[in-house]
Order: sequence, then structure tokens, then C-alpha cells
Amino acid sequence: YALAVIGVLTSVIAAYYYIRVVKIMYFDAAGAALDQDFSRASSLVLFITAAFNIGFFLYPTPLLEMARLAAVALFS
Repeated sequence: YALAVIGVLTSVIAAYYYIRVVKIMYFDAAGAALDQDFSRASSLVLFITAAFNIGFFLYPTPLLEMARLAAVALFS
């Protein structure tokens, strides 16, 4: 019973999240979510994420090598 209750609760939380996304897409004004300014912390996180993605795109070898070494250590 405990696993069934946990499953139902997580399904309700997930349904709330996805129904909210659909509501924003179809029922809210276009661009309403973009009217608010980003905080300094959000801008910093976006900058770091973008820099990491661009760096990984241009020079993926170090990260791929770390992933390879982790896989070797895990499976050997």
C-alpha cells in the first residue's frame, strides 16, 4: 500500500506540473512569462550554463575522457 500511495502522490504532482505548462502555453497571454526581469543569480546561472555548453561543443575531449574513465572504473 505504501508504494501505491507514493505512486499516486507523485502522479498528482507530475500532473499539476504538466497541466500548468499546458495552461501557460494555451491560455495565458503570449510572452507574459517573459515580461519579468531576470535576477542577478538567474543571469549568472544562465551565463555559466551557456559557457559550459559552448565550451563542451567546441572542446568536448576533457569531459568525454572523464566519462570514459568513470565508465571503466564502474565496469571493471
